[in-house]
Amino acid sequence: MVFSSVCSFPSSLGTNFKLVPRSNFKASSSHYHEINNFINNKPIKFSYFSSRLYCSAKPIVHRENKFTKSFSLSHLQRKSSIKAHGEIEADGSNGTSEFNVMKSGNAIWRFVRPYAAKGVLFNSAAMFAKELVGNLNLFSWPLMFKILSFTLVILCIFVSTSGINQIYDLDIDRLNKPNLPVASGEISVELAWLLTIVCTISGLTLTIITNSGPFFPFLYSASIFFGFLYSAPPFRWKKNPFTACFCNVMLYVGTSVGVYYACKASLGLPANWSPAFCLLFWFISLLSIPISIAKDLSDIEGDRKFGIITFSTKFGAKPIAYICHGLMLLNYVSVMAAAIIWPQFFNSNVILLSHAFMAIWVLYQAWILEKSNYDTETCQKYYIFLWIIFSLEHAFYLFM
Repeated sequence: MVFSSVCSFPSSLGTNFKLVPRSNFKASSSHYHEINNFINNKPIKFSYFSSRLYCSAKPIVHRENKFTKSFSLSHLQRKSSIKAHGEIEADGSNGTSEFNVMKSGNAIWRFVRPYAAKGVLFNSAAMFAKELVGNLNLFSWPLMFKILSFTLVILCIFVSTSGINQIYDLDIDRLNKPNLPVASGEISVELAWLLTIVCTISGLTLTIITNSGPFFPFLYSASIFFGFLYSAPPFRWKKNPFTACFCNVMLYVGTSVGVYYACKASLGLPANWSPAFCLLFWFISLLSIPISIAKDLSDIEGDRKFGIITFSTKFGAKPIAYICHGLMLLNYVSVMAAAIIWPQFFNSNVILLSHAFMAIWVLYQAWILEKSNYDTETCQKYYIFLWIIFSLEHAFYLFM
């Protein structure tokens, strides 16, 4: 009988393999021992050349020495063994539980649509910061809690509308966006409904208990309603390109107006539209059109298969992309023109420099899209770029 010292180490697969040094083991034709990786169905090979160690899949009688005892004890808390027939037997579930929690959290985060969630959180923070900077005497910690509640309300809008869309577009997303958590099966339809309903009710509750006035709850309910009209049968306004664009424009513009009124209400200020917010409102209103129609650039194949008529399926990706470029350039030119015509209302230097740079960036993105021949991946990146523009304009709003 051969005695050996055993130590274990955690692999990248989340399991622990036992390494057995053998002083009397001689090299033979089988210099590698293969273990089936049941996760990726690929063999994993471990060489003993450099360290005289190899992976053992057979039961061995082990004799501990001082080194292996101290070395292995630090790893045996999450021990797993490999059976002789290649099955992986987990003796501890801590690692698996942690992995499942992280995986579930990542799936829920992607359910929210991260690019939209990040944009909403940043935009809300920028608009609240703009009002606070001009009214520092009104600052208080209860006010910060109120602002956080308003931000969560806006986030609930996007979670609810995104959830409704992913539930009713399940078959389409399996073709167009198979990486979405509901389409990929990471989140069940039942859980998606639960998240959507909980967020919808929570957001409405927050709008009421924060005493934000009647207008903010109305805008919240209207945003959810338009999201429902867009995705849910029998309405399915997304099947008509004009009603689909209308729903998205109302959602994006209504969210910005809702945040502005929430800022004013939380500070106890009259809801007067400042020149800077009027300029932001114009920019967001015009930008929401390219965002609404560019979201379908990467979905042409799936939309055609399921009979969804969009501007992209009707006219093709290239003409729609050119319309998006033109509207964004018009947007930047109009904002710069306003800064030149009414310098008494705006910080003209900041507006001119920032928006000229953004116009050049739009041209660069148009060149990238043209060079890629409007492939699916580049169209998806272009759509995310539009959300970056959406957020950056709120950052510029701080200095207008």
